[in-house]
Amino acid sequence: MRTRRPASRRFALTATVAASIVTLTACGGTAGGNAPAGGSSGADGKGKVAGSIVYSWWGAAARNQKTQAVIDLYQKAHPGVRIQGEATDFTSYFQKRNVEAAGKNLPCVPQMQARELTEYTSRRALLPLDQMVSAGTIDVSGIPKNVLDTGRGADGKLYMVPTGAAYDGIMYNQKYSQQAGVGDLPAKFTWQQWSDWLLRAAPKLPKGVYAANLDAGDADMFISYVQGLGQQLFTKDGQLGFPKQTLVDYWNMWEKLRKAGATVPAAMQAELGTTAPEDQSPIMQGKAMSASTPGNFLPSGQPLVDAHGGGTLVMTTHPYGPKGIGNVLITSGLSVAANCDNLPTAASFISFFANDPAGAKAFASDNGAVTKTSLLQAQESDPATPAGVTKYLKVYQDIVSEGAPDILYPPGYTSVFADAFYREYQQVSFGKAPVATAVDDFFAQAKSALQK
Repeated sequence: MRTRRPASRRFALTATVAASIVTLTACGGTAGGNAPAGGSSGADGKGKVAGSIVYSWWGAAARNQKTQAVIDLYQKAHPGVRIQGEATDFTSYFQKRNVEAAGKNLPCVPQMQARELTEYTSRRALLPLDQMVSAGTIDVSGIPKNVLDTGRGADGKLYMVPTGAAYDGIMYNQKYSQQAGVGDLPAKFTWQQWSDWLLRAAPKLPKGVYAANLDAGDADMFISYVQGLGQQLFTKDGQLGFPKQTLVDYWNMWEKLRKAGATVPAAMQAELGTTAPEDQSPIMQGKAMSASTPGNFLPSGQPLVDAHGGGTLVMTTHPYGPKGIGNVLITSGLSVAANCDNLPTAASFISFFANDPAGAKAFASDNGAVTKTSLLQAQESDPATPAGVTKYLKVYQDIVSEGAPDILYPPGYTSVFADAFYREYQQVSFGKAPVATAVDDFFAQAKSALQK
């Protein structure tokens, strides 16, 4: 199994820990605590950079420290300007932003994720950033087009400047793959090759070690399967874009693996649920050879493996389909709230976050690979960059160079699609429903919810 987690490190976090680093001051004055600079400005963000804004993000203590370091660098470069930080754990982050959006009281610069973006653009809670880009108040020139496009809404306008790009791929413990005699996965491999690799490894692994997590209920991995077939996850009007047979084939593939004993048991997956801490994941506990996992979990995952039997973690892409790579980028970035009345400072801060070399070094790709190519290359060549970070940055570049497809996620993606996907596969894995019935139920739920 795997847990559902935010793009940077999508495991459950604790709000108390997340808030422990950031001290907030009272938000006075205008909506969202954003104090204007004292002069009017247009949608291009031109004007005096002054006053204060609120910047909100999700994260735990380590990320909060890095984010505060970026804020400190920005404030040093702009004396008198104040960035008020507001950190929340991922689980409650968008719940809080949803309430604020309804009251038109979002922080001036809220961190966003591509999968949640449409939820806010459909309410007109965010400002289009295109005029700011055209005016040069926000610089996106160093971000690859297919990465930048993940920040666009259904109308084609830019609503988020991606500053971190995560991806899910296959992580495996090389110690176990060598013990099982299956070795490393090739640089490019198909779903059939991956499945065969697991089936060959399973009977040769130590007792209590499984070839893979039971990731059949993980929507992110299924997305790669769909895209690799050249199919759409969603249509332009937000409906399911793939046929039922695609999901039938996918879950049948997983059922073959599960019934052969190649995956962790369904009961183990259910016990961990969707919000298990990272150190409880079977691969980190030394109980699984492989898992579908965010690439940027590699650096922090290796020490966990070292403490549970050892081995070297290897990160690669998801399997390739007949139409090529299916991996999509899960980007996070910075947006501007429609209620923000200090656009010059908001634009200036976003541009700094996306482009400043010292800021990028301080943040160290903590929420996905830094998106500006020159900053990415600088991190890769920096001898101080941890080996695990260098590895996941390399796979990210491979995915970008392959032309990772972009997906426009409909409003309520997590509750409409991801939660139902996980829930219906559980019915299959516990023998409560055959695959075909679970697929029918999933489609019925998704169709009903997406039509609202």
